[in-house]
This record gives sequence, C-alpha cells and structure tokens, in this order.
Amino acid sequence: MNLKLCAGVAGTVVLAASSAMAQSSVPVGSYVQVNLGAGVAGQTEVSVSSPTGSGSQDADVDAGFFGSVAVGRNFDNNVAVEAELLYGKNDIDTADIDRVLGFNLDASVKTTAVMANVYYNVGGLGPINARIGAGVGYGQSEYELLGESDKGDGVMWQVLVGGAYPINDKVSLDVGYRYLRAPEYELSDAGTKVSAETGAHVVTLGARFGF
Repeated sequence: MNLKLCAGVAGTVVLAASSAMAQSSVPVGSYVQVNLGAGVAGQTEVSVSSPTGSGSQDADVDAGFFGSVAVGRNFDNNVAVEAELLYGKNDIDTADIDRVLGFNLDASVKTTAVMANVYYNVGGLGPINARIGAGVGYGQSEYELLGESDKGDGVMWQVLVGGAYPINDKVSLDVGYRYLRAPEYELSDAGTKVSAETGAHVVTLGARFGF
C-alpha cells in the first residue's frame, strides 16, 4: 500500500508537468540543501518466530523529528544527483500492546543514514520547480523499549517528491515529501527470531543554496 501511494504521488506530479508542457528552470550547478520536518505517519512491522509459534504485529509510528543535509549538482539534462545525511526519530504507538501488558513499553525508533539520491526536474508548475527522485543508502535503526535499546544496520531506500520556489538565482525554498524505509532489525536468541522494520511518510521544508 505504501508503494502504491508513493507511485501515485510521483505519477501525479509527472502528469501535471507533462500536460503543462513545462520546461525545467532549475539552474545548472552545485548546491547545498538543508531540510527540517517530521515523519508524520508510518508503521513498524514486528515479526516473531519461535519453536512454539510465530506471528506479526504492525504498530503505528507517531509524528516525530526529521532533519537532513544534502550536497548535490543539477545537470543540464534536468537530472540531479546528491549525497544526503539524514536523521529521524519517532515514537512507536504500542497502546494496544500496553493495555494487554498493563504497562507502557515506551517504544521509539531512531534512524540515521547516508543516502545517494537521483532526481529528475520535471519542470515548472507555476512558480514552483517540481522534481521526483529516489535514493538508496546505508543506515542504522535504533529501537528503544523499556529504556533499553538495540541497533540494526543495513540497506535502506526512499522515494521523493519536491518543489522549489526560487528566491533568486542562488537560493530556493523547498517543500518535500518522501517515503523512507529504514533497515531491518533482527535479533535471534535460543531459537527465537525477532525482526522489525519501519517505513515513514516524511514532510519537509528546506532551503537550497547554489554555488
């Protein structure tokens, strides 16, 4: 369902830009971009497998902080590439489980990663320069439960949609959406395997500085 939503958002931007016969007006050159925002929704998928049985549970992700810094370059073929360092933190809604247990698990997840992103600047939608992209990288998820934490790292990915409003030929304000899939966490002990993986819908505001 998450992939369908992301594909639909990206497809809408592409169709709108194509129907307008828009041409990209993004300046060619290098840039630095800073983004601040929030993971506004998402889910943590938890699976448990043991000799006595197995099961899975999806827990909603509460809104939380997100920030990133990227260095990239726009090319004259409307393609941009960038390297991005990102961080996010979200509480995990375990209310249903808490009621069964009779106490609060106080669960959260922190994600840090280095990503390589590729964008296509689809063109101008009014004063906004729209773009779509995807990224892959290596990151770490740290899950906290009852004051204890453990980490898992691995490959992660994201899909992105953004729009930049130029202030001048060097500075733009940016609004963006991304679906970010964190690396899977796994723990095995005495024949029991626990895995968790979090996907988050993130909304950001940013500033881009060309040089």
